Amino acid sequence: MNFLFEKVAIITGASSGIGAGTAVHFATLGCSLALVGRNMEGLKKVAAECEERGLEADQILLVNTDVTREHQVESAVAEVINKFHKIDIVVNSAGCLTYGGLESTSEVFDDVFQINVKSIFTVCKAVEPHVSKSKGVIINVSSACSLRASPGLMIYGMSKAAVDHMTKTLALELAPKQVRVNAVNPGIIRTPIYEKTNTPWETTEEKMSIEGKKWHPLGRVGQVDDVAKAIAFLASDEGGFITGETLPVDGGRHISLPAM
Repeated sequence: MNFLFEKVAIITGASSGIGAGTAVHFATLGCSLALVGRNMEGLKKVAAECEERGLEADQILLVNTDVTREHQVESAVAEVINKFHKIDIVVNSAGCLTYGGLESTSEVFDDVFQINVKSIFTVCKAVEPHVSKSKGVIINVSSACSLRASPGLMIYGMSKAAVDHMTKTLALELAPKQVRVNAVNPGIIRTPIYEKTNTPWETTEEKMSIEGKKWHPLGRVGQVDDVAKAIAFLASDEGGFITGETLPVDGGRHISLPAM
């Protein structure tokens, strides 16, 4: 069932990871897509995969944008409106993962909050008039680290806790306009982000499997599709009475004892 048929979605961070996986899943559901990111080659690959899943080329817009830059975000939203004339769904998936706590520099702190928090605020501000007009949906990609403290991930966890608070507050502010705002909180998901950051453990399949069993009661690392399907549910009318929710997609991490 193409239950996002004739909907228009903006997906940030769409060149890889959860953003890319969400785009491909949305393509199977009949949703027109504005794929936003800094890596144009990555966006082109994702667009090609969306076409392979049945989406027409004219239903896809590639937008090379740095979502930490307010003027670029405003231009990107204008480009989307010019092509599709509306915005129904916004998926804020752009983000970074950085290990560090009190030993981190102020530059690291600022960078993490700039990418993980300010960018979402900036995108939400730019799209608000359009999602209000369409009575649309905003879904923010947060993290299980906002729900459970993890040694070595203080700054990252703080940034995602801010995303959760922003999600709940925006849900209240936009509810009178019938706009729903939710977040998903993934656990360890097999994405390129772990290969780009200073993880304290190797990212081989074997090591990822060990970490999945260590942190998740369900005993495995999550897959991108696990998160994409949860996002699609929240974006659809199937989740039409849900707002202000932070939905863990973490194999039970948020209810488990600390890993030793």
